[in-house]
Formats: sequence, structure tokens, C-alpha cells
Amino acid sequence: MKPLAPCRARRSVAPQRLQRHISFRLRRRDHRSDVRRLGDKRATSAASAAATATKPAASATAAATAAATQATTKVSANNATRAQLQAAFEAAGIPNASQWAREVEEYRPYATTDTNMTKLRGELAKYNPAAGVVDKIVATLSLP
Repeated sequence: MKPLAPCRARRSVAPQRLQRHISFRLRRRDHRSDVRRLGDKRATSAASAAATATKPAASATAAATAAATQATTKVSANNATRAQLQAAFEAAGIPNASQWAREVEEYRPYATTDTNMTKLRGELAKYNPAAGVVDKIVATLSLP
């Protein structure tokens, strides 16, 4: 029986498949490191929250006033740029705002009928955010 000759078409496809596989592995590695970074940020935000709890009542009143003014800044979940998302998250006091802006942008578009942003909440929950972070993110976003 005669051995099969290698197919020339497959040779040209193999480098493309290899490139796709490599880029997939790199994206997966980056995703895992992002998850680790978000987990690290939770510990530091908890420590800073404990430190702020011990401040006098005057600073608590100032923080409440700042939070009230920050709550009015909303950006579109579907149309805002990453920089706009990040600026709004930083204004709302969300830790690691750049990473959360990237995640919000990644899972677009969001249905305009989903006013509770269930899809976004589910996607962000995968990163095990600190208590209240997802609620702050959703409160900062609006649907067009």
C-alpha cells in the first residue's frame, strides 16, 4: 500500500491554526492574571475601608456628600468609551476602575430592556468582586 502524500493545503492552514491557538492561550493567560489582580485589589480595598471607618464624623459627612454628587454621573453602558467608563468609575470610588471599565466594554452590547443589567452582573460576578462593587458599577451605568 502506498503511503499518503502530505496535503499542501493543510500546510498553509497549520500556521494559521497555530497562530489562533497561541493568541487564544495568551488571551486566556491575560484573563487569569486579570482575575488574580482583581482578587488582590479586594484585600487592599477592605483594608482601606476599615481605615476610613475610624475617621471622625466630619469626614464621614464629607464622604456622603461626595458620594451623592458622584452618583449623578452616569455613562452609557453601550456607547461610552473605555476612558469615559474609567473616569466615571473613579468618580464613583470604584477600586481598580480601569480593569472594570475593560470588563464592561468586553461584554457589550447590553439589552436596553434589561434595566437591572443582569447579563453584566453575571459576567462581573465571575471575578469575585468585593461587596458592593458590582452594585456601584451598575449604578454608574445607564442604558441608552
